[in-house]
Formats: sequence, structure tokens, C-alpha cells
Amino acid sequence: IHAVHGLLQAGYTTVFLEPDVVFARDPTKVFQDVLTRADVATGSDYGVGKEARALANAKVLVAKPTAAAKALFEEWQGAEGSNTHGGANTERAYLLGSILRRKGKSGAVVEVLDETKVASYLSHPPPDDSPDDSSVDGARLGGRGTTDAVMITGGGCDDVNYKLNFIDQLLRQVLPPPDGETSAPPMDYQSVLEG
Repeated sequence: IHAVHGLLQAGYTTVFLEPDVVFARDPTKVFQDVLTRADVATGSDYGVGKEARALANAKVLVAKPTAAAKALFEEWQGAEGSNTHGGANTERAYLLGSILRRKGKSGAVVEVLDETKVASYLSHPPPDDSPDDSSVDGARLGGRGTTDAVMITGGGCDDVNYKLNFIDQLLRQVLPPPDGETSAPPMDYQSVLEG
């Protein structure tokens, strides 16, 4: 929140991403489109509509330097020290408990980018040749999302080992294949699930 606040105050349109967010393709159009409708956009890597709004988080933040956005981040940054909205996860708690409850009534227009734009690896669809994993409890790996998602997060990983495994799996797909191989190994969703 502090970094976004400082960049907005300096007059910059700002994109903030947590380290476990990866681009599935060029996000420029998504950012441009959302900033024509809103001062600030935040991600929700699960759900669409009201469900996405209820599960929003600060993994992805996009903001333009309007007076309303600057005031919102000034307020949000100030709330971090108050510890009145959730202790260790104050950023998300304040977003859900205060900012999004206003629904644009007092200042900045905030839009939530749902799982069709920012998908968790749990909701992002797997390649067509991935095995069916419908027996998995909770979110079905690759079962709900859309292939239109521009960003994929490690959201839903229970601890750092899950996140590291998620990122490792992505690196296997992005980096050049090992010597002697013609293609990168496929994403192993089961290993990510197991951590």
C-alpha cells in the first residue's frame, strides 16, 4: 500500500503485484480497460460478481493518479497502523471491511478484477490433456476459471512451500526446455496441490 501511495502521489499510474502473480499474456488491455471505468482495481483470484468482491485481495492493485485514488491510498495507508481491521492481514481486511463496502459512494471508484482476469492456480484451467481432478476437496484445480485470465496467482496456497512449488512449476513451463528435450514438462497440478 505504501509503494502504491507514494507512486500515485508522484503522479504515476501504478501496477502492484505480489511475487506469486504471473502473467499468462500481455495485461496492458485489461489495465487500460479497467482504468477507463475505475480509479483503482484490485484482484480477486476466486469467483465472479459478488463472490469475487467478497474475496478480493491486494495481490494485484492497479491505480491511476486521480485525486480520489490518492485520497483512498492515503486513508488505506493510515489504517495499517490502527490494527482495527484484522491484525496481520490489515491490507486485505481494510479493503473488504471498509473500502469495498462503500461501493464508490465516497470518493474513488474501485473495481474488482475477478477470476476471469486474475485467476488462482486453483481456478485457472489446466491444459486440455490434464487429468481430471474432481476428487480434490475444496476448489477444483483448473476447474472453474476461464482461459481468458491474464494473471495467475499462487492464491490458495496454504504455506510458503505450496507457493514455491507453484512458482517452480511455472518456471518449468516458461524457461527453455532442458538440453536434449524439445518441450518443457507440463504443469503438474497434483504436485502443487500436495506442496
